[in-house]
Amino acid sequence: IDAALATIRVAVVITHFAYQFPPPFRFARLYSDGEQAMPDSSPDSFYSASLAYYVEFFASRGFLLFKLGAIDSVWIRADLADRFEAEEDDLRFPIDEWACYLQTPFHQNAMTDWFPMSYARDWLVETDPYVAMQ
Repeated sequence: IDAALATIRVAVVITHFAYQFPPPFRFARLYSDGEQAMPDSSPDSFYSASLAYYVEFFASRGFLLFKLGAIDSVWIRADLADRFEAEEDDLRFPIDEWACYLQTPFHQNAMTDWFPMSYARDWLVETDPYVAMQ
């Protein structure tokens, strides 16, 4: 993403995000030139990055969170925020990533079979870190 944003000027970016990691957890896969390509459907690793990671990543590049879907996040250039707000009465930037995450419906799929959404729920509500990671 960084290379693309350094090369072209875009108004909107749409990315997959790792919904298994609720805010405020930050997660991103490290890139390595020597790394073997892994199929996107592989249950052996996570792809993409967490929402909290992307909020910080895109903010430092002049983008704001706009919307979330089950696995996608939509980011707009910050200089366009007032145009979006003018079109929707209840829209105000910056968007709260917690509110977006908690209101987003997640669907059952192969990844949620491997990494149940109940894990994310446990991380959000359990006050004892040891119990949450059981």
